[in-house]
Amino acid sequence: MVSALAPFVPGLAYDKIVKWTPLIGAKIVKESAKHFPQATWAFYTSNKDWVQSAFYLMSGMGAGPFTKAMRLALSWLHKTSPNFEYFIAPGNAHSQSNTKAFYTTQTNGLFLYQWYTRIIDGSKKSLAMIDFAKQTGEKQKKTKGENPVKKT
Repeated sequence: MVSALAPFVPGLAYDKIVKWTPLIGAKIVKESAKHFPQATWAFYTSNKDWVQSAFYLMSGMGAGPFTKAMRLALSWLHKTSPNFEYFIAPGNAHSQSNTKAFYTTQTNGLFLYQWYTRIIDGSKKSLAMIDFAKQTGEKQKKTKGENPVKKT
């Protein structure tokens, strides 16, 4: 994986990224966002995104249940990267921008397409983190179905 990283970004040097940590993916994004401070880095996911959950399960779940690990990484990125935004929708869907769900998915009254529009037009500052559970006060429930793909 390290060979796929941009060699001209100082924070992505081999010796800094080679060791796995629970925030390795977030650190890669942080270093990239730091290197390109004028760009906005945005992340959309569903609370229990079935594709991300499957890859996370196959990788060994090193940072605990997917939803917990995902929130840890996204909140850390938000705190450490001023040009990073995220949107967590309810459900388990993956990749909403290529379906009608792009226009119907919403979190706390904000539609996904509106979030994207605000980032593109530069009015993103007040929408830095959109999380259906945190903003509604809904507690994350631990369920047997945390990761929809079973280990075999």
